[in-house]
Amino acid sequence: MEKDKHAANKRTLWNGEWRIYGNQENCRFENGILTTADCWAADENEQLENLDFRFSARAPQDAPQVDIWAGFRHFNREYRYMVGLRGGNHKHLYLARMGAVGYDKMLALRPLEWSAMPGVWYQIRVVCAGKKIAVYLNQEEKPYILCEDEDAPFHAGCVALGGGYIETEYKDLSVTTAAEDALDAVEKLPDFLDAVTLPEERKEEVRKRERALYRPYAVPMLPEGRLELSLEGRWLFIPDYEAKENPEDLSYDDTDAHTIHVPESWIPLQAWLEGETMGKDQMNKGQSDNYYLEEFARCRNYTFDYQKTRSAWYRHYIDLPEGIETKCVKIDFEGIALVSTVYCNGVKVYENIGMFTPMQVDISGYIYPGRNIIAVEVSRTLPDAAENADAGSIDDFYVKARENADSNPPVSGCEHRAFCTDDLPHGFYSNHPGGIWRGVKLIITEKPHIEEIWFRPALDGASMEVTLANAGAAVNDAALFYSLVHTVTGEFLCGGDVRTLSLSGGERRVVMIQTPRVSPRLWGPGTPNLYQLTVGLHKDGDVIDAYSENVGFRTVKLAGNTLLYNGRPLWVRGGNHMPAHVRPNDAPLAEKYMELALEHNVMATRTHGAPWTDVWLDAADEAGLMVSFEGTWPWLMIDHIPDERALEIWKSELRKLYRRHRNRPSLFLITLNNEMNFYLTHDPDDVVREKGYLVQGGLKAAREEFPDLPLVCDSGYYRGPTTRHGRDRDFSFANGRYERIIQPNHYDDGDLDDPHFYYGWYFVDFFHFMNGEFGRDMTLSGRPCLLQECSVGYCRAEDGHAVRSYLFEHQTPQTTTGKRAYEHNDPRYFQHNHAFQVQGLVEMFRRVEHERVCGLLLFSFETWFYHHHDSSRVQPMLSARRLRTAYQPVLASADLFGRHFYAGSMLRTNITIINDDRAYQTLRAPKVEASLTADGITLAARELLYEDIPYFDTASMPLALPVPGRLPRHYTKAKLVLKIREQGRVISKNDYEIVLADEAWANPVSGTEHIRYLADDFEAERILRRHSMQGTPCAGPEELDTEKDRLVVAKPLGEEAAQAVYRFAKTGGRAVMLNQRDVSKSLTGGKTVRYTEDITEIVTMNVPENSIFSGIDELDLAWFPNGRAVPYVAYGRYSIDRMDPSMCALGETLQWHNYIAKPTDYDKLGGTPLFVLEAGQGAILFSSIRTDADRMDPVACRLTDNLLNWDFVW
Repeated sequence: MEKDKHAANKRTLWNGEWRIYGNQENCRFENGILTTADCWAADENEQLENLDFRFSARAPQDAPQVDIWAGFRHFNREYRYMVGLRGGNHKHLYLARMGAVGYDKMLALRPLEWSAMPGVWYQIRVVCAGKKIAVYLNQEEKPYILCEDEDAPFHAGCVALGGGYIETEYKDLSVTTAAEDALDAVEKLPDFLDAVTLPEERKEEVRKRERALYRPYAVPMLPEGRLELSLEGRWLFIPDYEAKENPEDLSYDDTDAHTIHVPESWIPLQAWLEGETMGKDQMNKGQSDNYYLEEFARCRNYTFDYQKTRSAWYRHYIDLPEGIETKCVKIDFEGIALVSTVYCNGVKVYENIGMFTPMQVDISGYIYPGRNIIAVEVSRTLPDAAENADAGSIDDFYVKARENADSNPPVSGCEHRAFCTDDLPHGFYSNHPGGIWRGVKLIITEKPHIEEIWFRPALDGASMEVTLANAGAAVNDAALFYSLVHTVTGEFLCGGDVRTLSLSGGERRVVMIQTPRVSPRLWGPGTPNLYQLTVGLHKDGDVIDAYSENVGFRTVKLAGNTLLYNGRPLWVRGGNHMPAHVRPNDAPLAEKYMELALEHNVMATRTHGAPWTDVWLDAADEAGLMVSFEGTWPWLMIDHIPDERALEIWKSELRKLYRRHRNRPSLFLITLNNEMNFYLTHDPDDVVREKGYLVQGGLKAAREEFPDLPLVCDSGYYRGPTTRHGRDRDFSFANGRYERIIQPNHYDDGDLDDPHFYYGWYFVDFFHFMNGEFGRDMTLSGRPCLLQECSVGYCRAEDGHAVRSYLFEHQTPQTTTGKRAYEHNDPRYFQHNHAFQVQGLVEMFRRVEHERVCGLLLFSFETWFYHHHDSSRVQPMLSARRLRTAYQPVLASADLFGRHFYAGSMLRTNITIINDDRAYQTLRAPKVEASLTADGITLAARELLYEDIPYFDTASMPLALPVPGRLPRHYTKAKLVLKIREQGRVISKNDYEIVLADEAWANPVSGTEHIRYLADDFEAERILRRHSMQGTPCAGPEELDTEKDRLVVAKPLGEEAAQAVYRFAKTGGRAVMLNQRDVSKSLTGGKTVRYTEDITEIVTMNVPENSIFSGIDELDLAWFPNGRAVPYVAYGRYSIDRMDPSMCALGETLQWHNYIAKPTDYDKLGGTPLFVLEAGQGAILFSSIRTDADRMDPVACRLTDNLLNWDFVW
């Protein structure tokens, strides 16, 4: 054994010997310039805590972007600081602490006002002084980053250059010691947002210019009939801190007012990952850095101080023509956040609390010809005295009687919170948005007019409930008429005069209309057959009013476990959510997402985050995308119970939203709220009973306004765990609540189950459900199950990496991707694994649970597209493309449990055809053409012939496909390709990435001699024989030659034997410990190693360049076959001290998990299945990697061979 176990990894650079980590072939040093790609060089000769580190770096001219990385306080490969300068889509400086077992930490992200360009040299300087770190760029005297790292587990180390996956060149290195107080008096440059914010004097110039450009809205003339005009555009804006007396008056001097675009929130729209923050410094979570910055820059550059503005006055002049006083005039506000009071010509006409509430404000009695002023006072929070407000002062809200008939509601010991802003419905928005943030229009009609229509379609006609109102003099003998005309073809479906009626002055009346039996073109996913419904009044040949709205004919029903759409069973292929919550009024983006959804075979989505605006719902109606309409208050009562006034506001707002949108054909499901989950919490029964009671009012509103659509009582709720015999062990505490609480109290728990599961992200992956376990444990016979939040995780919009907060705060992506999940690595690693989970999960549900589950809405759809908030740049990631494949209406799906196959073996699997044909057709004698392909060459092929498969049915056949004995290469990346051919035409194509390898690759000729094993270790003997190694038995380690012999152990050891193995290693021997569970201190020289038994599906490489992984792709150490059970790689994992220089974790594993709150949580979930212990002059390799899979899996075989032949250099 070499005295220096790292000698092979060292190079001579500028000032001496440096150690190279990563792909050493990509590390070059010529003419004083170091070039790296997917590797880094560390000067381990000098360990510094306080340092001044300078260098120049650039990306080559032909590089795709700048991605410069360097390290300091480099304690070892796992514990080090990294600084990055990134261009392209990023444009920032990046500072993070890398650390094993949960000790990594995101420290700073400083966006730049410019983008670093390839070919340009940049000077980077890092100064560390105690806990403070500063990062300088180019010749700036002040640092861009100045931060403190309070809880680092290490404080000193060397410097390093490189680490990124894009080629980078380095020169002009300088490292000196810094004083401990070197940064005490240092101030950093202004933050990015400060730098891009206009100075106050410039803002005033802009304000004056924009005020001068403001124009009143003019209605030049009044045509006959109804007139609807958009009031969107520039309005005058007066923040509360500038408002003088009576800003509602027409005479108010608004010369110094600002202007603002309507609709728009004057507060940044922060919702879900686009708005949530992480760490004590409140950094954005990193789903979309660019959106976050754009949104804050937008608000920072208002001509007023948006942060200072708690409330504001909007003013808009409207010039009206003569005759307006004879009309009915309303302003339609789609939503104002949060508290609003509307004035017309100085008179208060309407008040509201609720940011999502649609409001039609009748201003007919307050207007006159000429100039009018509409003034709206808007507050983003409740006023100070809101808790004592007069119940009668706000329209419709503070209803004294609950909607339920029960006059004695149950009361529990749960906290009842006082009325407050936080306890008003606000969707996922986290920052109290403010403003007229949704659409506004002016509606002018005659005094007698159509106020509202409720269109209730069937497949052969429709009924309509028409609300007529007359705000003027009596009207006699008017005719009520209607028409239905296809919006594209112009085809007249039906219509005509319905009846003659009279309306008294002030009368409001509901009239029913029933169409004759007709054969409409049905609205459905991808077939957006819209009809313009016009309902009106006419008299003596003159139209009094004509109200028009686009509608569609569709029905949604449930039968057993099946959803029936337009009378046919439908398996819902969905994806949610879309960026409507952050771009609520962006019509091009809405249209783009409808297009993207349908292109990717997504037929349905959910209005998650916030109820959609008209803009997005119009786009869904027009494109043919089904929508689950979710309510306004996620997590309602998940802990405390809000004040009764807040609950009444919630119910009133819901009802108004429902009424506004109930004619939309795109709506197919009503989802009351998201993840209230009170039936599935540890709360005592009296608390659950009270919460269940309080939510019934919202459910009642949904039932009454949408009697024809199915209802989900709570997205996240499923009945199974609440029944006496619930099988979901995670919720066993909830067993029996259905019988104890829901049934006896007649609580409505909806029509469908909607469990939320994050398989392959927080929870175990799809392999655990390949034999029907999900349907067995999670569904109930006769109750449909539709998973609206079935997730495999989230990608960053700029590059496709995992979202930063999950990387640093929760370690979630590390389960599948390990250290390659970090942002200095190629995003292809995470993208590959994420796309694999997307495809596998979707296919499992469609193949296995087609009858017991009626669909999926995979989550989160928007995060699988680059630049998801920008309609001009949005593009699908690999995950979206794999979703498109898996969601093909007609699909051939293989239930592959393993992905690695030997040359000359038989690839055996079952191929299921799923027929969800868009046209509902039977597949006529389809056949599947199964082939193995590599490099465009077909290696093997078979055909499977099926009988006719009716629509909504599946059919399976076994496939036995011989893998050729002779491959293009010993190790060949290949694909299993499945094509469905019907009547000579290919109608579907699917494929799976697989590995083919021959015995020569899996079990290369051994160069290791003098292998010994204990005489009674029959497993070691078997393993050696399998690998063609001539091992020699021995009575014990004492008789071994430490210079020549290598000991292989594959059985548990007693204390005496363990001590003997350690002594053998300490004196220079090498021992390979396979299949080891408990590791005693006798075997480690007193060091503590804890073992945890666990089915380890994935092992990631901590030291991918090491010879122990020779020939093996980093993505291949996963899912070694295990029959039809969950495939796995290792029996368990070890916990070791990762800062101990005598131990090195070569591989890593991390259980499926949700949130890791602190580093100590990691130890319960993660560890290493493969590590080496330096013991004196020798070393011991410990492995829990399976050795029983070597005959089934060539990768498993190659890995075991590498373990046996390892050179013990790391």
